[in-house]
Amino acid sequence: MFILAGAATIDRFSATFNVFGAFLIFTAVQPVRHLGVQPDIARDPVLRLAASRRTRRRDTNGPASGIQPPAQPVP
Repeated sequence: MFILAGAATIDRFSATFNVFGAFLIFTAVQPVRHLGVQPDIARDPVLRLAASRRTRRRDTNGPASGIQPPAQPVP
C-alpha cells in the first residue's frame, strides 16, 4: 500500500522530485570541485552571523541570554 502511495506521489510531483534530485547532485559535486582549496571563513556570511550572535550572547547576562549567576546558598 505504502509503495503504491509513494509511487503515485512521485508521479504527481515528478517536476519537484527532479528539482530536488538536481539540487542533491549539485551539492554532491561542489565538494569534489573544491578539493584542496581552503574555505575563506572570514567571508562566509553564515559563520559571520553565528560569530556575531555568539559575541552578543557572551556580553549579556540574565534570563534572555540563558546565563544565570550562580545561586547563593541559603544560610
